[in-house]
Amino acid sequence: MGPLEPVPKRYLSLEEARATLPGVQRHLLRLQELHRDLGVLRGLAFEFPDPWENHAAQVRASREMHRKAAEYYGELEAILELGAMVKDIPRGLIDFYSLDGGQEVLLCWMQGEEDIGFFHDLERGFAGRQPVSLLKGDFLPRRRENE
Repeated sequence: MGPLEPVPKRYLSLEEARATLPGVQRHLLRLQELHRDLGVLRGLAFEFPDPWENHAAQVRASREMHRKAAEYYGELEAILELGAMVKDIPRGLIDFYSLDGGQEVLLCWMQGEEDIGFFHDLERGFAGRQPVSLLKGDFLPRRRENE
């Protein structure tokens, strides 16, 4: 897959989404660390008396920021490959596309929750979360386009 090719949307059953949680959590923790690091690097200001020292420090900081940014996007892509979307990095909010009664829904998990216990429709978002016990349970996975 090329760098500009979209990652195909995947529909996961509740069980499939639950099975991805350990990997999602691992990548999310690293993503949160990189998110914090990038915030620190963006906030750096150099004021050395010598312009050469300022320039050299800016070049090194910029190189480190780009290295961390590349890793940051690699973690986001790894989560996408697992079939999940990161909705809020600091809060650790993750959604998984699923189908319920033929309708698209998002299974919703937030860091700190032991399990995927909620879902919401595409319009309501986090505020419209409902317990997964309300799902109809007739998930019919769609095949990926490349299968």
